[in-house]
Amino acid sequence: MAKRIRVVAIGASAGGLEPIEQFFDAMPTDSGLAIVVVQHLSPDFKSMMDQLLARHSTMMIRHAVNEMKIEANVVYLNPPRTDLTIQGGKLYTREHGDPEILGLPIDTFFSSLAQDRGSDAIGIIFSGTGSDGTRGGQAIRDAGGTLIVQDPALAKFDSMPRSAVDRGIASLITAPSEMPDALARLMRGENIEMAPEIVPEDDDPVTLITSLLQRRYGADFGYYKQSTVGRRIRRRALLSHTRSIEDYAELVKTEPDELELLYCDLLIGVTSFFRDREAFDSLARSSLPDLMDQMSDQRAVRVWVAGCASGEEPYSIAILLSEYARQNGLTLNAKIFATDIHFNSLDVASAGIYSPENLRALSGELIERYFDSINGEFQVKQSLRKLIVFSPHNLIKDPPFTRIDLVSCRNLLIYLDDIAQRKVLALFHFALREGGILFLGPSETTGELAGEFETKSKKWRIFRKSSDVRLRESTELLPLSYSGSDARSEHARLNESRRLHNLEAHSSPAVRQILLRAYDAVLAKYAPAGFLVDRSGEVVHIFGDASNYIKVGSGLFSRRLIELLPQDLRVVVNAGLERTSAQRSIPFQRNSLATEENGVRKTVTVTVEPLGDNPAFADFRLVTLRAEKPAAAPAAPMIDVGEADHAFFAQRISELERDLRTTEENLQSTIEELETSNEELQATNEELMASNEELQSTNEELHSVNEELYTVSAEHQRKIEELTELTEDMDNLLTATDIGTIFVDADKNIRRFTPAAARTFNLVPHDTGRPLGHIAFRFSYDRLIDDIDAVCSGGEAKEKEIQVDGRAFLLRILPYKTAREENVGAVVTV
Repeated sequence: MAKRIRVVAIGASAGGLEPIEQFFDAMPTDSGLAIVVVQHLSPDFKSMMDQLLARHSTMMIRHAVNEMKIEANVVYLNPPRTDLTIQGGKLYTREHGDPEILGLPIDTFFSSLAQDRGSDAIGIIFSGTGSDGTRGGQAIRDAGGTLIVQDPALAKFDSMPRSAVDRGIASLITAPSEMPDALARLMRGENIEMAPEIVPEDDDPVTLITSLLQRRYGADFGYYKQSTVGRRIRRRALLSHTRSIEDYAELVKTEPDELELLYCDLLIGVTSFFRDREAFDSLARSSLPDLMDQMSDQRAVRVWVAGCASGEEPYSIAILLSEYARQNGLTLNAKIFATDIHFNSLDVASAGIYSPENLRALSGELIERYFDSINGEFQVKQSLRKLIVFSPHNLIKDPPFTRIDLVSCRNLLIYLDDIAQRKVLALFHFALREGGILFLGPSETTGELAGEFETKSKKWRIFRKSSDVRLRESTELLPLSYSGSDARSEHARLNESRRLHNLEAHSSPAVRQILLRAYDAVLAKYAPAGFLVDRSGEVVHIFGDASNYIKVGSGLFSRRLIELLPQDLRVVVNAGLERTSAQRSIPFQRNSLATEENGVRKTVTVTVEPLGDNPAFADFRLVTLRAEKPAAAPAAPMIDVGEADHAFFAQRISELERDLRTTEENLQSTIEELETSNEELQATNEELMASNEELQSTNEELHSVNEELYTVSAEHQRKIEELTELTEDMDNLLTATDIGTIFVDADKNIRRFTPAAARTFNLVPHDTGRPLGHIAFRFSYDRLIDDIDAVCSGGEAKEKEIQVDGRAFLLRILPYKTAREENVGAVVTV
């Protein structure tokens, strides 16, 4: 039985021609491999890739056609706007469907190659934009195959190789010129896998397992609720028959299949069409009319479904929009971005094929309108499918979409911890337009960002973005939960907080009450009077005996601290709050401030300080009022003026002078702060003006470059048309003359021949590029190759009479000269 041919699939897009040429410059012609090059091609122009590659390789190059059998040492090129697949050693082509749906030809062929060749599959990803090839590369790796990726630093457009590298699926990352050597070693049975990066050791096996998941799949489960993660890991440990979590951690280190099973288990993909039907009905009633009123031919309704799993939720929203448009006589213009971090779920969602059980929540009318029945299953119709773009996206680390009208993220936030929830909600706030809708699960809320949203339906968690302000949380990145010293220490603090929370959760209510009373007693005895305030200056908690400093008057009650304090403390505290708001890491302190407490004059030290670097506490500040020893009570004035009166007035003057100095210091501090703010505003304004000028200049340059590119493109297209016409004229001339003619280069390889020469020399079309000496002639001429070599070297033309099938022919060998009279080959005529 003949040995099965190994197939190498090359995926390339923008900037991919150069690495392809470098690859074939170093690729031997007798490797025994079949090479399939898959590119993103324009359907409007004929590809010249075969001619370009012919300059860098003598391998036979063919354009793939349907049911073409693959052969070793042959290069196959994908046709434009066509899905190319492989099955049973044959290539199959299928015209791509709706042109409005984004085509991913590299993913399509890689996936079919993985299915057809299994562990023998080899994929290569070169320069390109987007992430095409990553999902197919994952399929190759899952099948046990090999994925080689161009070093992103060497790529003109690094998105495609970077996506595969970040995904952790690359067997080897190297330069294109080094890849043929790696393939040769692979063919010899050698291992080309890169040495795995060392995963940091950790005493906690759960942390070790989550770090392995992070490195393999890019999903940081350190920000998931640890009780859920631990429960799922213990479940998998029991199913794998390991004795402890530590043993299971050792198992997943060496068993990638088990790590894959755990990964799928942690991504709880529970979903269905119109899950919580009443919630979708409420969305349609409360929010859909406003969204659809903004729709026009130029303005599409933009929807983001985060954590789409196997696709039921985005298809449900697409049906909801389609039904509203149909019932109201509107032309639907919508774009739905459906994202998830699980590639296998995205594959299911992209295919859009579901069993009858999956569609039980849909009426027969909706199924008939939006689904096609195929072999007992139902596939989403193209009219609905083209509304949705499925793509991988990590909510915790990837940037959000923008200008979104509706964000749907149902039953995902409940699996994230508090910090990750706040970050994700801030990103949703950033992604939404003003007035955009946030659609959450029934157990999810907007938490601390409730003030930024207006509630449309409290029961079904439908919210409307109330203001167009940018939250700081939307621009702050969460550190990795296990890598890096700073991130690791941060995560250690978070874990410590979780452990304290768990300890409290496992204590009885009586014990918790005793602990709370004990904390209050300790704070009352040792802590100075203090207030915990949020970013708006409102009191969140009061420590110690602070009631003596609070003055509550009649009228509307306010929780803002500066409105509760007496006048002499108000200015200082307000200055401290503003100072620490602008400079979070620098505490504010003002000493020897005289104030009155219960009719007694006291000296108070005011301190305002942030609670540390933890992002969870960034919006809070602690204001403490530490009373020093009280000033002596003034003596009653006497009628007779004496030393007592003099002492009294001297003391009073000293107090007033001290108050005046404090006021002057506060005023000076305020003036300095205003001057600093004014200078910063002026500098910022100048920077903005300079940036605006640079942007205008850049915009003009881009317009100029764009016009130049259009001009060059038009010139190239005209040259191509002229060359095409010239080539056709030459072909027709050579055919019409009925004279056998063969053009050979300096190496005596066939460049071109006429049909008449094919009959005489036994030539077939794919002999182009082969050495003439390899052809079996139909006549006797032993010195033909030697004479051609002599003519190519500058010798005189040769003539010889030959006999073919009893007929006499005159064979001439003439030099092939360029415009500069250089011999670069020969012309053989019969």
